[in-house]
Amino acid sequence: MLAVLVREPLCDSMVQRLRLLLARALVGQSKADSAAPVLSLLAQDERLSDRDRALTARMEATVEYISNQEPGVSYCDAAERALGAARKAGDLELLGNALFECARSGANAGSDEKIAAVREEIECVIAREVSEPPPIFLYAKAYCDHFFFDLAKAASGLERAIAALNDRQDPLGLSLAYAAYGTCKFNSCEFDIACDAYASALKYSRRIGDDLRSAIIMSNVCAAKLHRGDFAAAVKFGELASSTAARAVSPRSVMVYLNLAASLLMNGQRDDAISVLASAQKASKREQSWLATMEFLLGYAAFALELRDVNLALQLTEAAERVAWGKEQAVPSRGLFDKLRIHRAVHLRGPEAARSLVAESRNRYRDRHAFYYLDAVACGAWVEKLAVGRYSEESERELAMFETLGARGLRAILIAQGFLE
Repeated sequence: MLAVLVREPLCDSMVQRLRLLLARALVGQSKADSAAPVLSLLAQDERLSDRDRALTARMEATVEYISNQEPGVSYCDAAERALGAARKAGDLELLGNALFECARSGANAGSDEKIAAVREEIECVIAREVSEPPPIFLYAKAYCDHFFFDLAKAASGLERAIAALNDRQDPLGLSLAYAAYGTCKFNSCEFDIACDAYASALKYSRRIGDDLRSAIIMSNVCAAKLHRGDFAAAVKFGELASSTAARAVSPRSVMVYLNLAASLLMNGQRDDAISVLASAQKASKREQSWLATMEFLLGYAAFALELRDVNLALQLTEAAERVAWGKEQAVPSRGLFDKLRIHRAVHLRGPEAARSLVAESRNRYRDRHAFYYLDAVACGAWVEKLAVGRYSEESERELAMFETLGARGLRAILIAQGFLE
C-alpha cells in the first residue's frame, strides 16, 4: 500500500513522509534490495530534518549489513555516517541505533577496539540516565558483551531490554531481543531456555512479515536441537528454516543450509545432507561476502570431519585461516575456528605443538562461553590421548560437563569428528 501511495501525485512533504514510512517498513522486514532505492531518494532530499536524515542514515547502514556484501569498509563508513547524523540530530534513540550499527560493523571488520569504544560510550549513556535508558542501548551493550564472551552480562542486559520493549509493545525490537537472548542461552548450553526465547522471537518476526529473520531464528532452533541431541527435531526446524529462507527477498542462507546439513548427517540421512551442503556452497558463491565465505569454509570443514575426510578438512581449514587473516576477532563460530586450528596443528606439527592453542582456547572461554569451552575441553582431551595415551584427571572431570549441561548432541558430533571416543 505504501509503495503504491508513493507513486501517487501528492505534495512533496507527504511524499517524504510516505517514503520514510515505506523505508522503515522494508528495513523492518529485512528487504534490503527494495529499501535501498527508497533510501537513496531520501538521502538526496535536502529538505529532510536533521532527525529524519539521521533516521535515513541509520537505515542505510542496516541495509548495507543485510545486503551481505563485503561487510568491511563500506558498512563501517555507513555506520559512522549514521552516528554523525544522530549526534547532530540530538536524538537519544537514534544515537543508540547508530552505536549498535557501529558495534556490529566493528565486529564484522574484526575491530575489537572499536567495539570496546562503543561499549564504553553506551555505558556512559546508561549511567547518566536517571530513568531506564531506551532499550536499544541495553540491546547494543548486550551485543558488545556477547562479542567479548561476557554471556552473563549480555543475558542480563537483554532481560532488561525485553521488559522495556514489552512495555512499548515493539514487535521488531522484541524479535531482535528475544533472538539475541536465545543465542546467549544457547551458547551457555541452556538449550531449553534458548528454544523458548527463539519461539518468542519467531512469533514477533512472523507478525512483522520478516522471512529472513524468521528463517534465521528457526535455523537457530535447529542448531539448539542438534547440539542437545534431538536430531529428528533439528531436521524438522532446519527444513522449515531453509524453505522460509527461499522466500526471503534478501537471503543470507549459508548458515541455514549448514545447520540443516549437519542435522541431516547426525540423523543418518547422509545423501540428503550432502545435497543440502551443495546448496550451502551455491549460497556462499551467490552472496560473495567475507562472512558467507567464512561460514561455509568452517561449516564444510566440520562436515568433512564428520565424514572422516581428514585431508579435505585440513584443506578447508587452511583456506579459512587465509581468509580470516587479520580479521580473526570477527570470525563467525569462533570456537569452531579454534577447534579446526587445533586439529590442523596436530596433523602438521604433532600433539605437543597444539597444547598452547588448547590452553588459549580454554582460558578464553572458561566461565564465559560454555559451548565453546566444551569444544576446547574435547580438543584438550584428544591432544592428551594422542600425546600420552590417556586423559588427565582434569579432562576426565570436565568431560562430564557434556552430560551435566545436556550437550549430548555436541558430544555425539565430537565423537563423529574423531575428537572423543
